[in-house]
Amino acid sequence: MAVTRYRTGKTPNQPQFALDQFTEHWKCRETADVVLLDGSVPQRGDAHPDYAGMFVTDRYCSETGPSSSLLDLVYTGTLSGDLPPVQDAEDNPVQSATTYTSSAIFPLVATLPASVQYRAHSKSIVCWSTTDTSAEVCPDPDAVTIDDLITWSLVAEQPASSFPDIALWILTNAFVQRIIETVSAEEIVAGQYWRITKRKVMNLYPYAPAS
Repeated sequence: MAVTRYRTGKTPNQPQFALDQFTEHWKCRETADVVLLDGSVPQRGDAHPDYAGMFVTDRYCSETGPSSSLLDLVYTGTLSGDLPPVQDAEDNPVQSATTYTSSAIFPLVATLPASVQYRAHSKSIVCWSTTDTSAEVCPDPDAVTIDDLITWSLVAEQPASSFPDIALWILTNAFVQRIIETVSAEEIVAGQYWRITKRKVMNLYPYAPAS
């Protein structure tokens, strides 16, 4: 026999940069274990009968008496059919790089290395998709400039403001700049929705001519 349940309310929620949630509250005339094991109660992954883009992701049940319980069905997805907007961010992680060559001596190497500590530039986007890929493009970060240097070292470590002409020469001749992109996809609703993060960081690498 199917569980006897009565809906007592519903709680919709629409965060700005996340999937919608829709919680239905039910009273049941059976104990919690019976309710959760009964096949007539919506199961994880089932679509909402009124909102095709919402799917059961969580089920909570607590007993309120010898033969009664409260059931919460949590649906996650999109109420309107529209995915959340793209969220973008940027930061400046501190990086370091070392090189033994430059445009002046390549492919020869120097006895003493040149090193820099700098604030890299990074941009990222978080977007949502119905597959584990997305066509959204993360914008390129800005190039590293002399203003981003924290310290540099040729024979001894120097603060970024010391001998700016030498620091600029090291930055532009002993290193090359390259964007590294990483992409990750997290399945949020099984088989339905993925949160995809794309991040680009401008890094410094030992000088080498363009191939």
